[in-house]
Amino acid sequence: ASAVPQWRELLVSPTSPYAASATKGDEDAKEFEMSLAKASTPNSLVMPETSERYKALKGQPGSTIEVCPEGQSYAEEFARRISGNQEGGSGAALIIDYGPATTIPVNSLRGIRSHQSVSPFSSPGRVDISADVDFMGLAEAALRASENVEVHGPAEQGYFLQAMGIQERATQLLKS
Repeated sequence: ASAVPQWRELLVSPTSPYAASATKGDEDAKEFEMSLAKASTPNSLVMPETSERYKALKGQPGSTIEVCPEGQSYAEEFARRISGNQEGGSGAALIIDYGPATTIPVNSLRGIRSHQSVSPFSSPGRVDISADVDFMGLAEAALRASENVEVHGPAEQGYFLQAMGIQERATQLLKS
């Protein structure tokens, strides 16, 4: 009998003292590393079930998804406020960041230091940490939160800037 596939959460853990990268005195040694949870966690049981896109990957061995519970919570709250689910709701939300337009981000956690890509675990406190946004996941969260909200996008940066009049603005700036 085959077991039902279960998602496992990747966790940030202290680097094992026995790891090759844990050499004493090595400036590039990482204090932390990613490790797979030994059992399902609340996040790994609940979050992937919120999206048909995530569910479709569950049965594929080795599948990885990146989920941001806080991002989805913000998108849900924006949708409730904008749609009028809360008293006096109206407005719009413009969410700008990096990430794929239609696919689920995978292994996008990265570190940036002095304009160079580095391990996000090197030099804690001195490395900027970044990860791609799952824009479709945010859209799904907003639509789940309110049937009265509309979602437009995601849109590629170039398309967005053209629609907002960047060419006209550049022409105007060149004249001055």
